[in-house]
Order: sequence, then C-alpha cells, then structure tokens
Amino acid sequence: MLQPALRCLLPRFDISRAIASHRSYFVNARPTPRRTVRVDNVHDNYDVTTIIRTIHASPVEKIVAERDHLLVQFFGNYMAEQCIQNYNGPPHLSLKLDEAPSPPLHAATVAAIGYLNLSRSLKIENLPLDFNIIENDCWKRISGHKRVEYSRIHRFRTRASAELCMIDTEGAINMVEAIKGLAATEASFKGTRVSYTGGDIESIFPAWYKEDNKVHPRTITVTVTPETYRPLRSSIMEFERTNPTLLNANANRQENTVLLRFATSDSAQFFGRMLQSRSDELGLKIPFTYNNHSDFVSDNVITAVALGARRTIILTIPVERLVEQSRYHLLFRQFGNISYVSKRVGEDLPTASIRVQFEDIRSALKAAYLLSLHGSQNDMQGILQSSTVSFLGALHLQPIVID
Repeated sequence: MLQPALRCLLPRFDISRAIASHRSYFVNARPTPRRTVRVDNVHDNYDVTTIIRTIHASPVEKIVAERDHLLVQFFGNYMAEQCIQNYNGPPHLSLKLDEAPSPPLHAATVAAIGYLNLSRSLKIENLPLDFNIIENDCWKRISGHKRVEYSRIHRFRTRASAELCMIDTEGAINMVEAIKGLAATEASFKGTRVSYTGGDIESIFPAWYKEDNKVHPRTITVTVTPETYRPLRSSIMEFERTNPTLLNANANRQENTVLLRFATSDSAQFFGRMLQSRSDELGLKIPFTYNNHSDFVSDNVITAVALGARRTIILTIPVERLVEQSRYHLLFRQFGNISYVSKRVGEDLPTASIRVQFEDIRSALKAAYLLSLHGSQNDMQGILQSSTVSFLGALHLQPIVID
C-alpha cells in the first residue's frame, strides 16, 4: 500500500496542456449574472408564446412582458448568449443582453432542475373522467393569470390526466403549488398527483455537451487494489478540480471496483488517458475498462451540472453550532451513499465549513433541494440551523439559508 508521504509526490496530469478545450467547463468565480435577454421591436399587443417559440427560448426561468419589449430570464449566462447567437428568426426582432444585471440564480433552483426534473411542463394525474379543463371553475381560477401555453386532456377508462405547459418555469412552480392546494380542498382535484415532466423541448445545452452523448458510452469501471486506491482517488480529485462532468463514482466493495459515470463520452476518454498517464509514471498497473453500453442521463441533470451542481455540497456553519463530524455523516447518508465528509475550521473565524461528497450527483441534488424546504427534515434542520448550503465551487449561486 502506498505510504502517505508518497501521495504528495504523485505526478500531476497537465490538464491545460492535454485538452485546452476543457477550459470551457469553467466559469469565473463570481461572474456578473447576465442571463436576461431583451427582445425589442415587438408588435403592439404581441403574443408572448409566439415570441418565445420564435426565439427558441427554453428552458426559461422567468418572462416579463412589457408594453414595447419582452424580458426573457434564462437560468444561465450561456443560455442567454446562445439564444442571441443562434437566433435566425424574423429580422424585425432585436435580441440583446439586458443592460441591468440579472439576480443570482438560487442553488435550490439548480437542485430542483436536477432532482425534480423542474421544467415548464406538468402532468396532473388521477383527474375525474368527466373533468372539463375549460368549464371547471377551480381550474379557471388558478390558470387565468398563470399564462398557460397549452393544455391537453387525456381520458382513460376510469380517470383522466392533464398535460400542461407554462410559458416559464416560475409559472410552472406556482401552478404546481396551486394544484396541490386544490387537491387538499376541492372535490374534483382530490387524489390528484402533479409532477414536472422534465426536459423542455429544444433545451439549450452547454457548449461541452452534444446530443450524441446520449448514445455514446460514458462509463469506466476501475478495479481497485491496495496499491491503486490512492492514485485513483488522487486522479479523481485532480479531475474534479477542473471538470464538473463526473456524475457518479460508485464503489462496489464486494467486487473491489469503482464505476465512474461521466456526462460526456469525451470526459470518460479524457479521464481514462489521465489515469493511464498516472499509472505509467508511477509504474503501477491500474486496471480499467470502458463500458461499451450507453446509459441514460437526463437532460435536466446535464443542465443542473452546467449551472453549477456538483457531487459535493458545502455547508457554512456558525462555529458555535458545530457537532462531531460523524454526526454530519449520519445526517447526510439518508440522501445517498457518501464518499467523504470533511470539516474545516479556521482560526478566529466565526464560521466553519462542512464538505459532503456523495457518490452520485443525484444524491447531492436531493440533499440541497430537501434542505431548501422550510419545515422538512426537522432533526437535520435543528443541527444545521443558521447555516447556508450550496454546491462546492458554485460561488455564482445564491446559497440556501437554513433558518
């Protein structure tokens, strides 16, 4: 087994020289939020839905319709920029980044995108068979001011379901809350279930992600031995310092293997070359294989990663509220398998940081989202009270406050 002193001597794989294009994964520490597109030269009494379809604006967090222009607030700067660059619609419409800085995106929103498949599209299940989406008074009351792009009813033998699409995600969130309220008070909505269907049509992906990644293999299985454990862990840490695309690092202790799942096939191959380089320089054999089968990764998880989601969440906690590190491990393992928990306390600082790295990014998304809900996870929120939560390195996101 490698001695601890040898760990600091492990050669570092020069990522900047190996693949310069991987710099496109990174965003400056605190970029100014410029994620709102202003659409000018709209006609009088213009139709918002038509404009949104024309400029291919999806997914959209919020839309503000003014008399003579439209403000389209995307989730990320790259989405707004690509919307403008790719526009090839009617020449009379003018698209530009709004001069006013956009508000920072909330970490809870990013978590919801990946965990709940947050989108503009909804599905309401278990409606009465005779439900009339036009004549139902409750429906008219909640949908009148929420700007529904379209709605459809599907009837089955005994029950019906409704498919909805709002013009923005903010409207979808409000609609979900309204429907849940009706389910608790109105007979025609009793027993209904509402969920996001995920994956807005023609989603704007980051430059590093291509549609063909859905069919290309992007997983690696590494066989772990006492001699190769430290080099493997060191390689994973080195990779994740500059690259957000490692989605899973699942350890199988019975078989002594680690399954690594990446967002793109390029990333999987890049890590394989990185691991081979580390293996050659150490004179060790680190057995690994590329899995030939493609596996499913939802578009929403890709979007969440592009917006700042990571396998590691970081909590900033007042020093006086710190508990034993083992308590945090017990608290967070309810969300999924944990790779590690670390505690950092600075001298004479009022706060400390707790890092929790999950094996699966979906566990990190789940933890961040559920912690954002007021009144949920009461025992956990008691220990974490007055803390903030976000994804590691995502300084551009508004952190979740646990109060």
